[in-house]
Amino acid sequence: MLASEFGESTLNEKGSGEFDPSFVITKLGSKVNRVIVAGLLERLEPRDTANGSVLYQGQIRDPSGVHYFSVGDYASDSMRELTLQLSPKVESGEPILMLMVAKTRLFQTEEGAIYTSLRPEEACEID
Repeated sequence: MLASEFGESTLNEKGSGEFDPSFVITKLGSKVNRVIVAGLLERLEPRDTANGSVLYQGQIRDPSGVHYFSVGDYASDSMRELTLQLSPKVESGEPILMLMVAKTRLFQTEEGAIYTSLRPEEACEID
């Protein structure tokens, strides 16, 4: 999915049950729970959290815009390991092309601002 379509999404649909899936509804009407994105890994920065763990926040740029994602304790071991491997490369300025499968998230602040982000499940470097 292109960043411009996902980033402009403003609707969210959640099931009534605790384990029901959550969907982001895009401007074109697609109801998405997971997406495949690809692009240039522009940023991957560690952030300390309130509970003492580390959360990595990153950006993948495609021709239409930027996807925002985060990798934390909830991520799979393979995803956390890949994040640790790629972080020094991004810091050094090495261009990295990535392909990622991720769960979609939509967050609305009290002021009404809407933010979209991704929670990566699988990712790989594209040669």
